[in-house]
Amino acid sequence: MDGQGAGGFGFVVREVISGPRELAEVAPAQAVTLACLAGSDGEGQFWCGQLEQPVKHRIGQTVDTGRYHADYLDRDEFGPFVWTYYIALQTHDAVTFSADAHSVVVDLAYVIDPSLGYDTTFDSNKVDWVATATVDGANAEVSAEPEVIPEPEPQPESASSAPLRRAEPVLPAPIEQLAEEGPSVSREQFGHALDGALATLGTLTGSFLLDMPRPREVKARKHSPDRFRGECPSYSFQANEVRYHTVDPRRGPVWQSTADPREALYWMVDDVARSVAWTWARRTPAARTMNDDDVQWLLAAPMWLTLMTALDASWAGLTRTRISALRMFFQ
Repeated sequence: MDGQGAGGFGFVVREVISGPRELAEVAPAQAVTLACLAGSDGEGQFWCGQLEQPVKHRIGQTVDTGRYHADYLDRDEFGPFVWTYYIALQTHDAVTFSADAHSVVVDLAYVIDPSLGYDTTFDSNKVDWVATATVDGANAEVSAEPEVIPEPEPQPESASSAPLRRAEPVLPAPIEQLAEEGPSVSREQFGHALDGALATLGTLTGSFLLDMPRPREVKARKHSPDRFRGECPSYSFQANEVRYHTVDPRRGPVWQSTADPREALYWMVDDVARSVAWTWARRTPAARTMNDDDVQWLLAAPMWLTLMTALDASWAGLTRTRISALRMFFQ
């Protein structure tokens, strides 16, 4: 599901007022918006979002399983279910939903057809309405005093089992870090912004920095198609140009250059986010029953977009365009 409308802010499914036990047990559940669609009659707004962790959607023994994507169907000791990664929300009484919203009551649906993300209007046939819940935007201030819970003993965690995490909002967005340095950006400042963005990607996905394909900085005088024989990704930085050598999924090895370090930063972070999203997608439970194409377009691509949106909302449109171009190329 690759949202085409407004979106890009985090939110929390705070409490399930009425609905399935599986959803209530994971609340408060972190999520991020992907799109905002108008109803088929042109009225009302429906927000589509992606959960950080999938939820089991119990469908019962007598339900027509043909309505559900076969790759998401599974069964346990309690019966059949569908792994659900995407949800849809509609607020009660036309209340506005935003990153600043607090305790907004919504009807919540599980999205059963990921192609909803490519629609221009909301199609109720592609969801199952399951719950009434309250949600908070990521910027909402919760007035209640938090419950004091003893901190558990730290446990070692492997990269393959690490859950998706919410990034701590300590540093500004990567582009904002460069903007704070003024029009002239040094190679040290650029490297610091790049490392900060990759650290946030690691926090979001439970990945280790050493496992990420971080572009390697090389000397500018040796970094050209004629002279460079090293491996990519790599980049060189000087006052008036950033040169980037990488592998494009469509074109193979490519060289890119720009006088804008912010543009170069996006290129590099976007490539790393694509790689991290693919690694994350392959270790999800649903990936075990999918072929590589479905893992790429149903899991990895939406996560790629989610990661870039979480890093900087201004990057969402660029990454969405790139995903669409790749999808057209490979299909």
